[in-house]
Amino acid sequence: MGHLCLFWLKNQIMRTAIFTVAILFALFNSSFAQNPPPDHEWIGTGRVSARINTNGALVSEFLVPDEDSDSLISTIGEISVWMGGLDPAGNLYLGIQRADTAESDFRGGFRGVTGSAGVWKVTSEEISQHLKDFVEDGDIDIPVSSVFSWPGHKNTFSQTFNGFPLDSVPFPLSAPFADLNVNGIYEPGQGEYPFLGYDIVEHPKELPVEIIFTPFYSKDTPNANMIQMNCKSLFYSYDCDDAAFLEDAVFAHITIQNSGPERLDSLFLSFYINADIGDASDDYMGTLPENDIVYFYNADTSDVGQSPVFAFDSYQGPLDTNGNLLGVYSVMPIYPVSDNPLPFPGTTPPQIPVEYYNYMTGSWRDGSPLTPIGTGYQSGNQPVLFSFPGIPNQPNDWSEISAGNIPGNRQTVLSHGPMILKPNSYNRAFFILENVSEGSISKQINRLIQYSATQFLFFEADFFPPGTSPFDSITCLNTSTTTTPEDTQEGVLFPNPARTQVTLRTDKPGLYRVELLDVLGLTVAGRQGLPAGTNEIELPIEGLPAGFYFFHWQMRDGRRGSRKLLIVK
Repeated sequence: MGHLCLFWLKNQIMRTAIFTVAILFALFNSSFAQNPPPDHEWIGTGRVSARINTNGALVSEFLVPDEDSDSLISTIGEISVWMGGLDPAGNLYLGIQRADTAESDFRGGFRGVTGSAGVWKVTSEEISQHLKDFVEDGDIDIPVSSVFSWPGHKNTFSQTFNGFPLDSVPFPLSAPFADLNVNGIYEPGQGEYPFLGYDIVEHPKELPVEIIFTPFYSKDTPNANMIQMNCKSLFYSYDCDDAAFLEDAVFAHITIQNSGPERLDSLFLSFYINADIGDASDDYMGTLPENDIVYFYNADTSDVGQSPVFAFDSYQGPLDTNGNLLGVYSVMPIYPVSDNPLPFPGTTPPQIPVEYYNYMTGSWRDGSPLTPIGTGYQSGNQPVLFSFPGIPNQPNDWSEISAGNIPGNRQTVLSHGPMILKPNSYNRAFFILENVSEGSISKQINRLIQYSATQFLFFEADFFPPGTSPFDSITCLNTSTTTTPEDTQEGVLFPNPARTQVTLRTDKPGLYRVELLDVLGLTVAGRQGLPAGTNEIELPIEGLPAGFYFFHWQMRDGRRGSRKLLIVK
């Protein structure tokens, strides 16, 4: 009888445990489901902030401090993506993002995934909470919604948290993440988390304070001139009171994929920027061609003014067919019909496809060239591609002030190209939204140039011991979250630069996997499953285009390493 009672008791305990697990799983699903994701999010540094949208304009606000008060001031009305290219037969295809969702050629989400239009945001605090939970016992006890909903490649939790699966979304179009087990699948339950990853060229180890991801694609429409593109954008920011080049900026990049059947020739990837610095009717614009920057300022700014300056810095352009980086091709102004007096018709916003393409390729709406006098329209004989490159208040420079232009609502098209994009091929561009607001306009422009140089070092330069990094003294970077649970593995990569092959030698045996990625983050060579005890491997690279690459490796104990590699011919 005692044995029967014991059996009955064990059976009841087992039934109760199974029932409890089922209840907890149901509560888990119902508590964290997010369907649909939000249609916009704000990203910022504590000083500046931008509104990112899944539909309409990609960015619809950029708020900066007003130095004359404690309030914030808006500096833009819209930043949208424009694309235009020709097929082999010479037919023109366009994709124009507009603030009006109904009129835009793009819609938010992943192509073919219903309900995926949204903006995903995660903070460093949320990632820290997630990592702390995982490191404690190798398991996730309290899931962080923003981490588990992150649309990384084949995230199996997406159905629960977002309301849709991600199985059909290609890896390069998914959200980037820290792939700790290097299997290409986002597994937050295994401690993986949103990160800049290989999407950012030579990213710093420090985790941004905020990261935002949003996908979009060209609408499925019978319009014969519609370009076919899948796209994603990633925004990130650093809250650093002791580093103005980070505190005054929001960083971003956009990836595009030709999803159509035809090769696109003479393709331009452009950004339409509508600046509204406080009162939108009294603005000027200028460019810094050597830094790939277009900036906007108030017309009443004098040499002793304090008015904020908004800048769009094209930090890194797309690649050409040889793997070389393309800088900014042209910066064209557009004068809206709301300006007073009414501008020349050839300088007003485009209406038909060829007029959009004209602006993207560095000419006016009517096809006439930009010339360096006055407003730039039919005012000289020497064609140029950058409008108003002179320093304001310098009488011998071509600026809006020296030209005596009437201020107004300044809009511009900054373009990269021309390039070729084959079917299913990818390309991308990095850009920075930033603000400077102290000193005269000439000092503000100098500050922009300093920011540009420092930001380049921050993202591109390698600083290895015994040398020291100039960023070691920045408090926020040295106190930020450790983003890699395991130790890194030191290694030597040689020769570098390399021509036909490259050798990796690690200081300890146990090398398991090596991987070579191009600047788009795509794997171009590699080996895995190396024999136990391996600490040196040669990787053939003959046939790869010249340029920068990223060599990553993983040890059998989980440690990883990375080096930048230059391939030459």
